[in-house]
Amino acid sequence: MRNKPTKTVWIRCSSLFVATVAIAITAHTLVRSTDQSFAGAPVPLPVFTDITRQAGLNMKIVDGDEMTQYLTDVNGEGACFLDYNHDGYQDIFLVNGTSRSDEAAGRHPHDYLLR
Repeated sequence: MRNKPTKTVWIRCSSLFVATVAIAITAHTLVRSTDQSFAGAPVPLPVFTDITRQAGLNMKIVDGDEMTQYLTDVNGEGACFLDYNHDGYQDIFLVNGTSRSDEAAGRHPHDYLLR
């Protein structure tokens, strides 16, 4: 025979539910008031200029073959920004991927450290 939940358990659960609803309503109200305060001001969008060729960045990042059945072919590439040589400027380390067909043909892509 199972024990029935006591009245105290129901009161605690009800209190927790009410507190959760109150927090959700408060959060919703804060988000709405913040959105309304920015509603009248236009938000400037960032402007990006492609200067890769002028900067001499012509690396080829390999991302597997066009059609593949292996997850390892499309996983692995990425970038890391760090001050590698401690000159005060961010350096970029580009991690290259690979593809099975390039590896079989003897073409091994490599990573790049841009300082």
